[in-house]
Amino acid sequence: MGAAAEHRGNRIIARAVDERMPLALVRAERQAIKDDNARLRAEIARLERELSRARRCLAACRHQHEERMREARSDRASSAFAISTLCRKAFNAEVPRG
Repeated sequence: MGAAAEHRGNRIIARAVDERMPLALVRAERQAIKDDNARLRAEIARLERELSRARRCLAACRHQHEERMREARSDRASSAFAISTLCRKAFNAEVPRG
């Protein structure tokens, strides 16, 4: 095959590729968008799971804090009663509650 025939063949192939290129670019762009959407959906699902876990942890911490506060209030009330009772017994007098 001569050089001229080879160049002519190359030009024919290049022209055919150039004609089909816009369609291939559109397909590639669509596929890239689909891939990106799938990646973003997976990321959203992961973040939603993390958010849900964080909310559960916060709820547990709040519950524990409220329980500790309830216990502290109860202990304070018990201590106040015990102190006033012991003071009355020890000093035979009424001690003001506070």
